Amino acid sequence: MFDLNARPAITGTGAEVVARAEAMGALADVVKASDEDLDELWPTRDHADVAADFPGRGAGAFILTRGEDGLRWFTPKDEGEVPAVTAVVADTIGAGDTVTAAIVDALWGPGVVGPASREGLRSLHAQDWTAVLEHAGRAAAITVSRPGGDPPWRHELA
Repeated sequence: MFDLNARPAITGTGAEVVARAEAMGALADVVKASDEDLDELWPTRDHADVAADFPGRGAGAFILTRGEDGLRWFTPKDEGEVPAVTAVVADTIGAGDTVTAAIVDALWGPGVVGPASREGLRSLHAQDWTAVLEHAGRAAAITVSRPGGDPPWRHELA
């Protein structure tokens, strides 16, 4: 799993940074980025176009987080989206990290975590990706409802 997590004040945003992000993404099974990350690195490109490029470069899937607009997923054969879970926002710190962790957690269920599971991950169906992102959305909603980047416990996601 590779979280693009653009930090322009530290890394910059030029062509070299974009090339490095694309190269790292091609090595990952799942790439995750926020709409803000894409705005920083590809300011003139449509988010869906950037996201759809990553599976073509080698990633098994690309997950795009869009805050209150929900999450989208892109694979070489499908794409889809899930709405955001309604939450009273106390603090957005930790939301992206929670989504990343929740994606890995959800992929554990169908057993598609780790290098030996690469082909299984690439064969997940649309309903599987929808379930993964619904899980991640629930987790993020809990995190943003609390101050200080406090992710949920498993029992809170049931």
